[in-house]
Amino acid sequence: MQLRAIGSRHGITLYRKRMLEFTYNGIVRHGFGFCNPNHAAALICMCIPFCYGWRKHILLEYMLFAALAAMLAMTYSRTGLLVFTAEIVAMQFAVRRAQPKGNLKTSGVVFYIATVSLATYWILPRMCIDGAIANRPKIWFAGLELYTANFLGGVGFGNSGNIVSTFMLTNGINVRTLVNSHLTLIVELGIFAGFAWIVFIVSTLLTSNILSRTWISFAGMSISSFASSVFDWHILFDFADMGGLGLSNFILSWLSLVSFIIIGVSLICRGFKIKRLVCASIATAILLVAPLAFWHQRVPRVSDGYVSVGKDDPTVYRDGEWTLKAVCDYFPQGARYYIPVGVPPNAERTINAENDVWLFGSAAESSARLSSARISVVAPPEFYERSPNVVRVVKTPGVEYR
Repeated sequence: MQLRAIGSRHGITLYRKRMLEFTYNGIVRHGFGFCNPNHAAALICMCIPFCYGWRKHILLEYMLFAALAAMLAMTYSRTGLLVFTAEIVAMQFAVRRAQPKGNLKTSGVVFYIATVSLATYWILPRMCIDGAIANRPKIWFAGLELYTANFLGGVGFGNSGNIVSTFMLTNGINVRTLVNSHLTLIVELGIFAGFAWIVFIVSTLLTSNILSRTWISFAGMSISSFASSVFDWHILFDFADMGGLGLSNFILSWLSLVSFIIIGVSLICRGFKIKRLVCASIATAILLVAPLAFWHQRVPRVSDGYVSVGKDDPTVYRDGEWTLKAVCDYFPQGARYYIPVGVPPNAERTINAENDVWLFGSAAESSARLSSARISVVAPPEFYERSPNVVRVVKTPGVEYR
């Protein structure tokens, strides 16, 4: 989200929020109401199987298909192009199986091939291995490690990207999610929510309606949400601020999720069998238990809004001017960090006289109510009044005042 100055009033500059623009070589990647064009591409791909192989109203089918393909090309989504192509191949097999005598018109096949080729040609310059592709395995493996230490309760909504960026990723990789909707859900909410979600997906994919339109649509969205955070869980359930990304993004995100669930439920209802559910449950259990073998002591541990790395002491609080990454540089041996900004009302109950507490920025103003702890303050406000339990004041980072 960017801020754009729109004027001033009584000497105060006024700003208006503006969506971040995704670009490629100076060309704007269209999101069609989504903030992220990749999310738009995923929804488009979920709709495409329903615009293929009609027996009636062929002209309308071609028009809808061409429009969706053009919209997909304008998103410049590499994952979208791959899913789009795979869906067309799958639909071709489905139509051939349903019409073994080859009733599909040659003109229709030529049209679909031409449309896919045109979309491929449009996006082809972006089909290369760059940081966005090469970093994803690193992010996913870091997410799996984070899951091993927090598999029961998870790390909390919206915390996974911040934690792995701060403590587990190198080379300046910063992410807001784990760039994988399924993995993000498992890491943030834990094994029980993850089990229900993965069993739902696997059970649906094991239905007897394989290569039907609805199955291909569901499979396409499952793949898209594996390769990016199509289902942005923290934003989906942020009904107050909608993640700061606007109403249209919020509505379309919910449309994607609800449509995905409805399609999945419809497939399960048509081909439900206890045997398939048991197989899906066993496969999911193995999938969620296997990563626990990667656990090690340096993996961040999250509890009650705090993340501990290495040692559980000192306890660290900060204000909005300090990022979690900037704060953790002060503690190479590890510490216990409060993930949100500020000092919570119940902080004193979790601290005793043996604890060291560090307060960064305006969080220093809470030092008086943490009377039972030894407090160190870094970069306090200009008119900060030092309380008796403050043992160290660092007014400028790197310069200590006692």
